[in-house]
Amino acid sequence: LVMNTPNFIERLNALEEQITSYDFLASKGIGNETPYYIFTYPPAEEENLTLHLTLINSSLHNIPNLKFIQINLFNEVVNLLKDNHIYQDVIEMQQTKAANSDVLYAMQGVLNETNLADYINQRYQLNNVELILLTGVGSCHPMISVSKMLSNLQSLTLKTPLVVFYPGDYTEKTTQENGAFSLFNLINREAYYRAFKL
Repeated sequence: LVMNTPNFIERLNALEEQITSYDFLASKGIGNETPYYIFTYPPAEEENLTLHLTLINSSLHNIPNLKFIQINLFNEVVNLLKDNHIYQDVIEMQQTKAANSDVLYAMQGVLNETNLADYINQRYQLNNVELILLTGVGSCHPMISVSKMLSNLQSLTLKTPLVVFYPGDYTEKTTQENGAFSLFNLINREAYYRAFKL
């Protein structure tokens, strides 16, 4: 069953204009803060989000001189494991019903947020683009922490706006409370304070 949450649909429809505005791409109005943004969505809306992002991608390709990339974080995890020749081992462990902790342990020498951020930067040269869209975050749990991933990307993206599409909730930092992620609206809050909510 695919839901149609009105607020989600309205936000999605407004997204393209928002992320292609001059002020957004130039990081106006955020002072010296990192231009990281979180677009939260109900996990049940994954299919709608994917379809809409395909349309947004097509539109962005038609904007003259706009250099942007969409990165699926889960695909990059797979690519990193394959390039380090352990992907097949991980698949075989899962097929033999190995415990998740054992699978994570087998990957830990290769798969961590620092290595993944460096790997993505080598593939895409992140500081040479004007906009980054990051998807596939939910599929990386529990292998990759989104807050640690963003912290590792920060020195690589510099002032490039980055939009994370996040299946769950994100609370911005306030004077009373630190910001935090809640994956799928179920998993314990993961502290992060640098991003803005779209």
